[in-house]
Amino acid sequence: MALYKRGDVWWFEFVFNGERVRESTKQGNRRLADQIESARRTQLVKGEVGIQDRKPVPTLKEFAPRFERAIEMQCAEKPRTVEFYKSKLAALLASEELASRRIDRIDEAVIEEYVQRRGKFESRRGTRSRQDRSTGSWPR
Repeated sequence: MALYKRGDVWWFEFVFNGERVRESTKQGNRRLADQIESARRTQLVKGEVGIQDRKPVPTLKEFAPRFERAIEMQCAEKPRTVEFYKSKLAALLASEELASRRIDRIDEAVIEEYVQRRGKFESRRGTRSRQDRSTGSWPR
């Protein structure tokens, strides 16, 4: 049983059929929270309630217009900030592998691979990446 407290409320977390279940008990009393967690486990085991289906996660390419709209609204008084975010997003979308990946599947390994690929190109200032300057050779 993994009960933990967030603020004044007890939460529980456990794995059921390979899926993580994490919910609030909406209780400040640990004993009641423990009973609620046990009841939830029993419901799942009996099949009375399934784990809720998640909404499909969009790819970066599908999410991009929503992100752009949000930035335009939040930074309306700062047009250079909007342009900065749009240009960086465009660079990310130029990578087909990254653009076609679901957002929840973009992890540190994918980001590191992207950074390594981008580091092999010459910058707009005509300099090489720090890694390439140390070796003294141009990337291939």
